[in-house]
Amino acid sequence: MSNPLEVASRWTHIAQLTTACSRNLRRWLAEQGDPELGEMEILLLFLCAEAAGDRGGFSQVELASALGVSPAQTSSLVERLRQSGLLLGTRSQVDRRRQVWRASREGEHRLHKILSRLAGLNDWSERVSAERLSGFIDALELLMNDRSFRSEPPRLLRFPSPGDTTPSTSSSREAS
Repeated sequence: MSNPLEVASRWTHIAQLTTACSRNLRRWLAEQGDPELGEMEILLLFLCAEAAGDRGGFSQVELASALGVSPAQTSSLVERLRQSGLLLGTRSQVDRRRQVWRASREGEHRLHKILSRLAGLNDWSERVSAERLSGFIDALELLMNDRSFRSEPPRLLRFPSPGDTTPSTSSSREAS
């Protein structure tokens, strides 16, 4: 497909589909997840529990980038989860001036309960092969980390796929 208008049309269609799918998944997450947490709080807790890797946590800037929200919104989300005892902040081992966030034991326990309630999505995921789902996740991660789709420098985030036990994260500086 080399016609620029066809390419633009395809990307616009992808944007429309991913936007609608994102809204539906977030609505479902809010309805099924936890009555005391909003969908963005659940997603942030998930990131802090599942994707912190051996770094010990994520900075607020990294969380904002991963969630696609502003640093101010991320600050509010982090503070609410911290006050609820679901997040712990510690000094980064890479840069002692920065604070990184990870799920507390209570946060991990709460996330486990949420994920157990969300197991209903298994019905849908059984209709899509693990390979196709993995390819879809890989494509979304490529788009998320592509400089041409964002104005700020990319943060190369690799979130765990089902069965992946070694999540990794690197900043654009570490990737060079």
